[in-house]
Amino acid sequence: MPMNASDLLAALPRLRRYARLLTGDRRRADDLVEKTLARARQHLDPVPLALRPVAQLLAMLRTIYAEEFAGEQPRESGPAPHAADPGPGPGPSANLNEFGLPPQADRTGWALAQLFRLPIEQREVIVLVAVEQMSYEEIAALLNVPIATVMTRLAQAREELRSWASVAAPAPKSAG
Repeated sequence: MPMNASDLLAALPRLRRYARLLTGDRRRADDLVEKTLARARQHLDPVPLALRPVAQLLAMLRTIYAEEFAGEQPRESGPAPHAADPGPGPGPSANLNEFGLPPQADRTGWALAQLFRLPIEQREVIVLVAVEQMSYEEIAALLNVPIATVMTRLAQAREELRSWASVAAPAPKSAG
């Protein structure tokens, strides 16, 4: 299925999100997206189950990630994706927290930090379901695993997040 320039442009936010999920680093994620777009312009790799165009791009990005970072340990845990970024510059953005979010978004920043504590396999599945709204079948094809594996990883991720949330979630700040 040929992909045109508007398909590639429309997929950019999703590609960036997925690349940051995999790498945990803005610069590496941007490099990964750039390489994915370059490969997509040349040709589309065969993807099982005739995935929709965005899913094909996500599969391509994942393949490039695997090729480039095969020798490295996966990011099992650690800082949120913004931790490797330089601090915000002067101006209104100087009031951002360590996650690049405004202070009133501390709960969101906390949730992102918890997400990055999950093993990559669980983090990847929960983001593909919850954020990218992909079906279990699409995720299984993308990750080249059985649907049961997708469901197991998702259940494990949800359980971990629930257990962490019940113990340490920050209370919302009052407006007054």
